[in-house]
Amino acid sequence: MKRRNKSHWKSAKFKGDNFEQGADGAYNVSAQEVCYCDASYILELYQEPRTAPNGRLVIAELRSKEGTPPSFLFRWDEKDNQLDVDIEDVPDTVKKCFKHGTEGYAGHRPRRVQSDGRIFEINIRIPEKQIFHGYVKFNINHMAEATVSIGIKSIGSKVVSKIKSVAKRKRV
Repeated sequence: MKRRNKSHWKSAKFKGDNFEQGADGAYNVSAQEVCYCDASYILELYQEPRTAPNGRLVIAELRSKEGTPPSFLFRWDEKDNQLDVDIEDVPDTVKKCFKHGTEGYAGHRPRRVQSDGRIFEINIRIPEKQIFHGYVKFNINHMAEATVSIGIKSIGSKVVSKIKSVAKRKRV
């Protein structure tokens, strides 16, 4: 089995030549405590697996009640064993600011409070506005699948032997 480096992680799953592993679902997704949620936003927790545009497992979404941007996807990052929050429906420059926590944006990388049961403190801000502060808990289903191929190689040969019987008798 060949091992690939981490740069080949493109989704919630890692694939090798004959091996695949990764998160294939979440369960017991709950908001342990919501300290603050802007009145124009609603938090939706997913119990069924959903996939983000980047192919990763989404466990929740924070979206505007009016459908106006931005919205936020809470997704599992298998490579880093971490919950990430992505800002959606905004220009790439805003996505970059949110990811790096600059220009008044914050919340891309929630703080892990407890690893047993995965509890994360999520604190989402956009310039001059708090959007959400709370604690989300969930468990991850992991799958592993291996494919094994067995080949049988047979080598046959045909042996031809010629027996020569040369009987030379001398008569006396």
